[in-house]
Amino acid sequence: MKSLICLLLTFASAAFAGPDSQKLGEQLADVTGAEKALQENFLATIENAMSQMKGGDPMLFKAIKDATQQFYTENYKWDELRPIFGQVYAAEFSDEELKAIISFYETPVGKKAADKLQATSRAASQQVAEKMKSKTPLLQGTLMKLVQKHMETKK
Repeated sequence: MKSLICLLLTFASAAFAGPDSQKLGEQLADVTGAEKALQENFLATIENAMSQMKGGDPMLFKAIKDATQQFYTENYKWDELRPIFGQVYAAEFSDEELKAIISFYETPVGKKAADKLQATSRAASQQVAEKMKSKTPLLQGTLMKLVQKHMETKK
């Protein structure tokens, strides 16, 4: 049901979008550095997973990183993915809004924002995760109690 509603909303957005919406959405993806961000996020996810492996073989880590990079290069083709970004942006913003956002990202401050926001958001997220690490046992304890209580009521 939820998927159907999302699909209907997407079609409704597309119906009200102007004829240039797709092109504007793709242009927004270009000026915001979506291609670079996509690659960085993909590789950061792999590196994060590898950082969780304590005491692993550095040669294995390098092989994993190389294989991941090769997989990305072979399978994440920007000319195939760019239209997806265009569709998503066109569904979310009007043509006028897209033009205004693009105009901002073409300014020096907008270019700096596109270049720096991804890395600064990732750095902030890592710092938050590190700060919250000590609170993880509290959440785990709470969840364990909920699971135990749920299991007891099912008996």
